[in-house]
Amino acid sequence: MQVQELVKKFPFHQYDNQRVYPDQANRRKVISEFDKNRINSFEILSAAASGRLETLKRFFLYGINLDLADYDGRTALHLAAVEGYLECVEFLLNHAKVKKDSVDRWGKTPLMAAEDNNQHDVVHFLRTHSSSERENEPKSKKYNMVEKSSKVSNNEEEFNPLEEKNENDEDNRNK
Repeated sequence: MQVQELVKKFPFHQYDNQRVYPDQANRRKVISEFDKNRINSFEILSAAASGRLETLKRFFLYGINLDLADYDGRTALHLAAVEGYLECVEFLLNHAKVKKDSVDRWGKTPLMAAEDNNQHDVVHFLRTHSSSERENEPKSKKYNMVEKSSKVSNNEEEFNPLEEKNENDEDNRNK
């Protein structure tokens, strides 16, 4: 049996033993549809507001909608932008394909919120980020570990949640 057939028959992933709170590796049950529905915007927004990129990646891998908003209409992108977590903003736009121009109850987009909080790197990224290539792409529910997406261009870095983090990632997050 080939690897691709095994993956189709047994779609396990190294993070499958982690449930609703992916930062806690001692969870034993595979996330179910019931658990996906129980995850509310608080867990997603909390991860974005505190810059927990790994948690956002795991939620994405589980197929959880990262575009959920709180009672004020703020999304994970709003909070990551306000707090200046550029890596989270890049992930949410480039891989999770969240809406760039969502508006909160005060009429502010993530770009406007980042400007108000003097997050210059995030503002620059949001201004230069092209949304034209995202409009025709469907949201990916799960990252396919076997086949590469045909939509990844040569100059765009492919998302791999299993890649090793380097020391520069930690330094950039602390700036």
